[in-house]
Amino acid sequence: MQITTLLILLTGCVFMALLLWLYLRSRQGDQRIINTVNNMLLPILSALVVTINLLFAYRKTTLTCTGTPAILSIAGIVLAIVLILTGCLRFFLSQQRDRRTITQPILLATILVTLTVLGMRLSNCL
Repeated sequence: MQITTLLILLTGCVFMALLLWLYLRSRQGDQRIINTVNNMLLPILSALVVTINLLFAYRKTTLTCTGTPAILSIAGIVLAIVLILTGCLRFFLSQQRDRRTITQPILLATILVTLTVLGMRLSNCL
């Protein structure tokens, strides 16, 4: 395993752990975390959209990227988009207008996209 792949894996795992911590603290109702995530909503969503675009644009179509790795990468991206759309629909259809109904699915979608990137990197599809 190359040192760059190892560093990418380590960075991805730390990033997912931080996002999971933010998600759990937000679910518990920690107001400082909720305010922080609300302030970071647009940059997180922007990074998520750019990452999904890059995954579609730069994915390799080689023999190693067919079958299960290709299906899992597409499924991860589609599931992340569905999570975001579900959160937005729940927000706009509810009476309370709690931003956590949008931010929590976005945090989960970011974790899912990070897992997809790491999986694509390990299967040599990126």
